[in-house]
Amino acid sequence: MRTLATRMARICRGLGKVDLAAQRLSAANQGSKRLMSGFDDRGSVLREEERSRETVYMKQREAELLEKLHKQGEKLEEIKRALAEVKENHQHLTNWIHESKSDKQEHKG
Repeated sequence: MRTLATRMARICRGLGKVDLAAQRLSAANQGSKRLMSGFDDRGSVLREEERSRETVYMKQREAELLEKLHKQGEKLEEIKRALAEVKENHQHLTNWIHESKSDKQEHKG
């Protein structure tokens, strides 16, 4: 009987130790969850900062592209003006040549 009681006592103590270990493990797990939530929060903050940086970069890039497009538009307008001037000068030269030929034919005829 005594051996049975002794065995039961040992088992109960062992169960108590297992229960205590389980409680400690649970507490450690809760603590790690709290620590992990801190990492999650930091990760969230880092993701927000990264998104913010991406937004700033995209806005800067958009501004650069708009400026480049504006400059190209100005160059295109200059080219259009120059082309119109060349066409006008060409028309004047064509008219002058035609008039010169007409004048020569009148003087000959």
